[in-house]
Amino acid sequence: MQFTSSLKTLEPAAALRLPLIHQHIHAGGAFEVRARKGAVGGGELPPLDRIVLRMARLLLKGHCVISPFMPQLGLTLDGPDSPTVRAVLSSEPHAMQARSEEFAITVAGRHLDLGPALCFHPRATAPAQQTQRALAAVKTGRGDREKSTMRPKGRERLRLLLQHALTAHAPTPAPMPLGLRGFPEPR
Repeated sequence: MQFTSSLKTLEPAAALRLPLIHQHIHAGGAFEVRARKGAVGGGELPPLDRIVLRMARLLLKGHCVISPFMPQLGLTLDGPDSPTVRAVLSSEPHAMQARSEEFAITVAGRHLDLGPALCFHPRATAPAQQTQRALAAVKTGRGDREKSTMRPKGRERLRLLLQHALTAHAPTPAPMPLGLRGFPEPR
């Protein structure tokens, strides 16, 4: 199975896709982010950029965050039928995760790579109509390239964690609040 995330309907500052950057954020409204290929900085940030930058800062410190910009994750079947495929396509909520080798943010019009990331949720499901169509295709041996969408239950959002923060001995960490005044915490 391949997972994709469609961000076509989001604001440009929310364009999240997935080499580690070094950053330095000054207190107050001014900011600077240093990456391997230059720096972004200066001035006040628009609200969406503040959110994206806060998420990046927490991710780089090894924290898990809930992305207010990721309400769903697309998936494309690319293999044979299996119990795992059938579990993913069931209408029952279950844990899901997808790894991406690239995750980046766009802040102040600049694209900054953060590195490999994990996108997950403990209770996700696919819409019933999509799962029925995909299961029918899998049963007949024509499931390749069938597409579906995974959404967290209860209008929640997907969670993000950079892969370097994962350890073999610790469970997936609880999400860290973004802590931005005037912005409701995503759930």
